Amino acid sequence: MNYTIIDIIKTIVAYLLCAAMTISANIHTERMAAESAQAKALFIDQMLEMALELVQENDFRRAHYKEDLGVCKNFADTLFKSFSAQYRMREYPGARLIIPVNNPPEDCAPHQYGVEWRDARASDGNPFTVVGAFRYNEELSQEENRDAARAVLSEARRGDFLQMSGNYGGGTGPHTLVFTADYDPDSKTLRWTDSNRTGRFIRGERWGYVEYDETFTMDWTIGAICLPQYGATLYRLRDDLVYIGDKR
Repeated sequence: MNYTIIDIIKTIVAYLLCAAMTISANIHTERMAAESAQAKALFIDQMLEMALELVQENDFRRAHYKEDLGVCKNFADTLFKSFSAQYRMREYPGARLIIPVNNPPEDCAPHQYGVEWRDARASDGNPFTVVGAFRYNEELSQEENRDAARAVLSEARRGDFLQMSGNYGGGTGPHTLVFTADYDPDSKTLRWTDSNRTGRFIRGERWGYVEYDETFTMDWTIGAICLPQYGATLYRLRDDLVYIGDKR
């Protein structure tokens, strides 16, 4: 087949245009990824800065009634809801962000209430993904269960939420916390902020102690959830968040 100079030039031009479009698309994708990474980091910073401010204002918050800020899930929800209106998901720009409520006891069975949140679709505004879940399995040995719990907890990153049910030191049952740092494999420690893991009674009302950047060993944390019928779920914000500011 014979090609003229014009044919060759057309082919080269078409190739260059295709290459330019590919490069442009890649640059656009990389820019969006960078913007979303910045938005996610800012959201996490805002939540953790608020947690620190709450601790500095008063390290005990009332946790006696279900709507009290000192209740562990309310504390975590407040951190999220205080800033969530400033963000959207790139995939679902019309959906206002929500944080799911705890799954009801009947839906957690045969495990205890508090091991997970209610399932909610991203299209309905849920910006969290499940990083991992541990459920105590009585068909496995204690060591095998501990290994399974360790595999989930070792994935913890700054800004992740942990919904657990177990023996967390100040009681037995559901508890919610937010990690303030990545899991440290060298020291084998986890750091988080929460409320009402421990507490005290004042004039007959429960007041929860608010912790920030508290350090716990991996073994202690495993022991808290590695019990028959108990467990935990690790949640992480999606990577496609977009900052929209104070727009409503």
